[in-house]
Amino acid sequence: MDSASIKTSTYHTMGLNYIQEINAVIQDSNNPPSGHLEDLSSAANPDTNSGFGGKYVYLVAKRTDDRHQAGYFVRVQIADSPIPGQTDLAAGAGGKYRYLRVIHDNNITEKITKAALYRKPKPEGPVTLDDAARIGFNRVSEDINRGRGGDYLHVVYAVSD
Repeated sequence: MDSASIKTSTYHTMGLNYIQEINAVIQDSNNPPSGHLEDLSSAANPDTNSGFGGKYVYLVAKRTDDRHQAGYFVRVQIADSPIPGQTDLAAGAGGKYRYLRVIHDNNITEKITKAALYRKPKPEGPVTLDDAARIGFNRVSEDINRGRGGDYLHVVYAVSD
């Protein structure tokens, strides 16, 4: 994918400088909720379940001004069985359960300031830190679609002190 086909990221945080949580929202229709994480790749498809059937699943960031409530790391977890209290990013598609959590630690000074999805076709390989840096981010989550086939799908995010 050449750099011309990649969207650049520009975000106005409206005074909410940090990301506290990233929540999955499940819907029956392809109508992304307000505040959903954009897919900044040329595919521009924010549905984490795209191509696998099932429900439409979107990620929505909960923002905060309080550094102590902000996260520092985005963790993807793939499990064989449901995890109570968490929302499956692969809802209705069958197979393994996929979860995303923002990890918190007040001893770590770097906090997440912005996040987006980034999708790459299988032949191009997973999203790298270089891919993220080209669009204004400095971290990349694990592949949400690991072991599932289809495109690579990552959350790219930025942390700063």
